[in-house]
Amino acid sequence: MESVFEDIVGILFFVLSWPGIIVSLLLVPIGLIIKKFKMLIVSALLSLPFTYVILLYTIAALMIPICLFSAAYLAFKKMYKLAATVVFPVYIFVCYLAHVVVNQSNVS
Repeated sequence: MESVFEDIVGILFFVLSWPGIIVSLLLVPIGLIIKKFKMLIVSALLSLPFTYVILLYTIAALMIPICLFSAAYLAFKKMYKLAATVVFPVYIFVCYLAHVVVNQSNVS
């Protein structure tokens, strides 16, 4: 039973933290390069759990799945350059989030 609990915690850690964010963001350029909109849908679905967690702090986190689902739709319509443009704000937001996490002060 302990092994099952450890597996669940491991999956939650992966989906709700930085590994999930990184995998989600790596699937976007791969999907755009090989022109598979399904990879963009997987990326958008992977972004939902950590977006929910970030949403507890800022409403701006809603742009992550909105932009990723929009990019998947545009890729489905064969507008790959526009899809890449729509995803750009997601990368900016994640870079900002990483900057905030790395530079947070030690408050005791």
